[in-house]
Amino acid sequence: MPLSSFSLREKILTERWRMDRPLLGTVWLGVVTYAWAEGHWFYLLAVTLSVGVNMLAVLQAKEVHIHRLFLNVGVISATLILLFELFASNWGIIQVLAHYLILLQLCKLFERKTNRDYVQILALNVLLILAGSILYNSLTFALMLIVYVVLLCHTAMVLTLKWGLDATAERRLISELRPLAVDQVAWNVIRSWPRRAIRRRRHWVVMCLLIVGVVVFLLAPRSPLMQTKTLSPMGKSAVTGFSSQVRLGDRTGQIYQSNKVLMIVRLTDPDGPVQGSGPQRYMRGETYNAYKDSTWSKWHIGLATTSLETLPPISEKILTESLTQTVSMDTVLQPYMFTLYPPLQGTCHNAKIALKPDLSAKLRFDGVPPPHVSYQVKTPFHPLSVPVQEHLSGLHAMSKALEPTDPSITVEAQPAVQHLAHQWCHDLLKLREAHPAKKDALDRQIADRLAENLMRRCDYTLDLSGANPEQDGVEDFLFHTKQGHCEYFASAHVVMCRALGVRARLVAGFLLEEYDKDNQYYIVRGRDAHAWAEVFTPSSDWVIVDPTPSSGRQIHGQTWGAGPKRWWAHWQFLWLERVVGYDANARQSLWQGTKRVFENLGALIGRATTACLRSSWKLLLYGSVDWVLVRLAIAVGLVGLVLESLLIWRWLRRAFQRRRHSSQPLPLPVKQLKFIRQLMSLLEDRTFHRRPEQTPREFVAEAAQRLETAPQIMTDLVNLYYRVRWGFEVPTAAEILTAEQQVAKLAETLRG
Repeated sequence: MPLSSFSLREKILTERWRMDRPLLGTVWLGVVTYAWAEGHWFYLLAVTLSVGVNMLAVLQAKEVHIHRLFLNVGVISATLILLFELFASNWGIIQVLAHYLILLQLCKLFERKTNRDYVQILALNVLLILAGSILYNSLTFALMLIVYVVLLCHTAMVLTLKWGLDATAERRLISELRPLAVDQVAWNVIRSWPRRAIRRRRHWVVMCLLIVGVVVFLLAPRSPLMQTKTLSPMGKSAVTGFSSQVRLGDRTGQIYQSNKVLMIVRLTDPDGPVQGSGPQRYMRGETYNAYKDSTWSKWHIGLATTSLETLPPISEKILTESLTQTVSMDTVLQPYMFTLYPPLQGTCHNAKIALKPDLSAKLRFDGVPPPHVSYQVKTPFHPLSVPVQEHLSGLHAMSKALEPTDPSITVEAQPAVQHLAHQWCHDLLKLREAHPAKKDALDRQIADRLAENLMRRCDYTLDLSGANPEQDGVEDFLFHTKQGHCEYFASAHVVMCRALGVRARLVAGFLLEEYDKDNQYYIVRGRDAHAWAEVFTPSSDWVIVDPTPSSGRQIHGQTWGAGPKRWWAHWQFLWLERVVGYDANARQSLWQGTKRVFENLGALIGRATTACLRSSWKLLLYGSVDWVLVRLAIAVGLVGLVLESLLIWRWLRRAFQRRRHSSQPLPLPVKQLKFIRQLMSLLEDRTFHRRPEQTPREFVAEAAQRLETAPQIMTDLVNLYYRVRWGFEVPTAAEILTAEQQVAKLAETLRG
């Protein structure tokens, strides 16, 4: 891999290293931003290695490049990878094109670069960031994107300056036969990089871009295409921790819990926000009531859902005494809707709420699902009041969600499991047979007895290395491994309940455990996914029974960095709610709120103007001063004080700049360069006027050509000035004296 040194022109005139450094940083940050969002570490490592090699070369004023043949091979290989991913992988078309853009940038980094190549590399990188903006909407991506925009603006300005320097180096002046050599041009330019000017302009450019972006975001209308739901390439189940199906034994080995924040839940009762202390709260998402071959399914299949808006009306008293749940949910959980059972009333701006036969809810979208959903539902408190039970009885009859008369026909319980269940509850079964009127209470006691014995018999673990996928999951859990996670405990409990004639079902959802006291809401993560049992009796409806040991549920307690993680989760969901979830309804609300603010402001200004006029009239007629005029005088004084402070600060800043510029070091006092000022004044007295674009050398050359008097003397005087001013040479006293004498002699010649 050859290294080519920068040319003298690239080092002195255009200072190419100042261009290559921000360019490499922009490329690296763009690829890292996309690769981080996608979770593709190969591209991140590849671009880091490539940029690192190029950066080390640039710091030594060298350029890394390979033969054109190898570059063409790299581009062809990237194209083949593009075709392979399009037709033989699960990547989306935008993701495939993004990978192709990254590979093209890697190829471009190892060729000899001109200004055209700089533009091509930046264009490829910007297209990559646009692809990432379409695919990903996380707060991390947004923050990295802001840093990228700042760096991109800086790189673009440096590239523009480099174009200007290249053009200047190639330009031939009027007094020159050909473009000057590098060392000659260096005498005519100030060799200090304009850091302050670039930084000032970068701030203004970035500010203008942010303002335009915010205005377009707030005012642009929303369409379904702008709210496309984005999924990870690895699928839902690998991200959330919540699975839409339960099959025991489908995963063996260690199971890892995800810390990804999926929901923020605010609970409010009639007295205000619900604090984190109190009974355990369960957000149910899916229910199962049929078990066979270690797999859970629904006994009622194909029953239609009912819109929550079409249900029978609910009394206002029930709604007033209900618990209000305000949920902000990540896109990966759609279309499931997680609520405390059962939802009585709900609203969602992005979708319609449908009630399933088991009285759980789901979301229905008219078009493309949005990337973020917020909804609010009302649920009753436990134990259920009589009006609520009557209302739920009507819903059960309408949805036909009750279990069959014999609950055991919907499960396939192994003989050993049935024998163990009867052994644990034989006394309660005899009491239930002897006292049919107490069946509801005894069914609850049977369910509680089974849960207690399961917690004593088995241990909680996330390591399923000893599980046997070939055997029934419940039987393997109860008699062989005797350890498992929540799905095993809940499955064993429901199967044993149904074997004993108790109506029970498996429920999958989330636990509400992590409470943020400062913001008064629950934080739900992927690791909070849970499974439990629900037992039905006509007198109490469905009641939660959790057979999983509490030590297992709390296996993920507070870890180090809990405070910063909670803070980050708060801002991440605030981003999802306010920015990603910004839709047409939010836009309309913002417009109406802004309109009200301006209307109130106009009314306030009108009242203030009327009061000021009334007070002024009183002052003119009666000479009385009231508080309105006093406050007006104070406000005018404060405004004047602020303006005066700004003027003083501006004057001091300019004075400081003049002092700094006047104190710039020169090899000799400025007064010793009076010969050049005398020469310029002498020529201007002869009706020669120096144009703004002319350098001293051009002006003197033009004057000498027209006067045809001592051209060599005037050229020598200007060259001496250039050597002192820009070359920082220290002339001798004899050279200064000779220059002054030559100017005096030239003046006498022109006057004569």
